[in-house]
Amino acid sequence: MKKQIFVVLDTETTKRNGLVFDAGWTSIDRQGNHYGKGSYLFRDILVKDDPFYRHKIANYWEMAWQHDVRPITFANFRDRFNRHLNKLRKQNFEPIICAYNAAFDTRQLSLTCMTMLGKRFLTKPTRLLDIWDAWASSCPKRYIAEMSAAGNIRNAVARLRRSAYWLRGYQNRGANLAQGFGS
Repeated sequence: MKKQIFVVLDTETTKRNGLVFDAGWTSIDRQGNHYGKGSYLFRDILVKDDPFYRHKIANYWEMAWQHDVRPITFANFRDRFNRHLNKLRKQNFEPIICAYNAAFDTRQLSLTCMTMLGKRFLTKPTRLLDIWDAWASSCPKRYIAEMSAAGNIRNAVARLRRSAYWLRGYQNRGANLAQGFGS
């Protein structure tokens, strides 16, 4: 089994057409070791539309001045991101793209890539993990109080068994396979 590297991704979009104008990622394993990161602002997108949070655009230029974000083209970002994933694969790792709202981020990256470049965002299929969905599906479906309505104290062993059950369920669900973020 290959070691899993979680490529945690976040994007920001424009107001009218929903193109991604800002994206960043950091790659980590389960122990917290870092395998790469990137933070980019897409100048070719910003000439087409205003950011959704237009009032924050001055912050981006300050971040660029401080070298916290790098202004590049969307095509350059796509190449960098796919090279990063391929580098992880060559090191015998399994990259898993994670996002707090993976459906939104992947849909908007696909839209941006098709609009700007006429091709898929990813060059190879990659597993995808929606962080919010994984969290929600791993939580107990109902709360078990420490004390019953009759005043009986619940057994700690039973609580541990329930917790282990939910954790096993989460681990067995796995991540979905994203087929290149595009049609």
